[in-house]
Amino acid sequence: TEFASACISKILSLYRKINNPKTVPSSVILIGHSMGGLIAKRLLAYPSTINLTNIAITLAAPLEAPVVNFDKI
Repeated sequence: TEFASACISKILSLYRKINNPKTVPSSVILIGHSMGGLIAKRLLAYPSTINLTNIAITLAAPLEAPVVNFDKI
């Protein structure tokens, strides 16, 4: 989750370097399949990305009972 959070911050910072402020997004939409869906769900509540992510689209993600829990809760 920390790596994905850093990636989101970096992607949005690259958009800020564009000279046209009308094209700079303030958030991202996350799409994740399987374990990627779990990461997307966690990023919706992750402190450093809570304001940078609004929507998570998951496909075949074990959201109710993950096989392995990588993040400490």
